[in-house]
Amino acid sequence: MYRVISLCVLIFSGSVFATQEPIELEVSPSLLLNIVSSGQTTFILPEFEVFNSKGNGVFHQLSYNKTFKNTLVNAILNPVENGKKLQDSLKIISHKNTKTPYQVHSSKYDYIFVEYWASWCAPCFHQMAKVKEVLAEHSNINILWLKVEKDLTKIENVKVAKNQT
Repeated sequence: MYRVISLCVLIFSGSVFATQEPIELEVSPSLLLNIVSSGQTTFILPEFEVFNSKGNGVFHQLSYNKTFKNTLVNAILNPVENGKKLQDSLKIISHKNTKTPYQVHSSKYDYIFVEYWASWCAPCFHQMAKVKEVLAEHSNINILWLKVEKDLTKIENVKVAKNQT
């Protein structure tokens, strides 16, 4: 089964960033896996993970598509653990000044959203808007939303948003 993924191609002129171009590609699961595991400086963004209060993953999605919001809502209303662990995901996040790993006490929240994005990623902003809609529509659920900036040189900027309960 092929998947349509949204990408943002960065175009450089020499070592200077020139422009970005959003595109959509239809790719096979094996090609998507090959892209992710290539070892190159490749980010498939946006990437979105959801963990429950035990720190166990219940949702993971690479790329943004039109069904994202419905899939996300289904994941928090009917969670199924997927084997991922919050602490494994947080290992790559560090505080900008101290470089210490970011800590989250998952038991304080019903769900923890971890969103990987970049300022050059147009689909990331579409996804963020949908996440804001989900938070507004499900304000009774205590959710911590970590927005982790991924750019070409660092993964260290964490912005935190909490659903008010």
